[in-house]
Amino acid sequence: MPIYRRIAGSNYHPDSLVFATVAHTQVDDQFFAHLSQWRWFLKEHERKDRSLLQYAVRQEFDATGKKVHILLHRIVLELAGLDPGASPHHIDHDGLNNQLSNLSPGNSHRNQMSRVKSLGTSLYRGVNWNKSKRKWKARICLGDGSKRGKQLSLGYFSSEAEAARAYDAAARQHFGDRANPNFP
Repeated sequence: MPIYRRIAGSNYHPDSLVFATVAHTQVDDQFFAHLSQWRWFLKEHERKDRSLLQYAVRQEFDATGKKVHILLHRIVLELAGLDPGASPHHIDHDGLNNQLSNLSPGNSHRNQMSRVKSLGTSLYRGVNWNKSKRKWKARICLGDGSKRGKQLSLGYFSSEAEAARAYDAAARQHFGDRANPNFP
């Protein structure tokens, strides 16, 4: 399904508006006809690590006349009869992959648990260098998804990759298919 960006024209003269296709989003065939009735636009958000997160959105006005953004992935979950929750999750971290198999209802804490690794002392998620012990430490944050969880130390390791494997094993054990391992 195409995603557009306005490249010319004025809101005061709707006939003068010109749009260009700037991206495409993936949706399931069963939802395509319903979702095609609207023009979807690209919304971009820069993460702390400078990577770009992209979503498909449409705009409409609420009862008070305020402009509201409607996110495509929330509509897909609603069409499937699922409650999108406070913060739906893209399993593969691609905001333009809006297939039902790639979406899960969630909340912001669950999304934080499965986020992409940010910059730090290690190349791997759940691993950091301990200066005093001169070893790599592995740890994982356990929570039920509704609040911040408890930090569980997995031990100290002589190699960074070994600590990352310990994190992966714990993540798979505690989070199952929602785990975001270092080595898939």
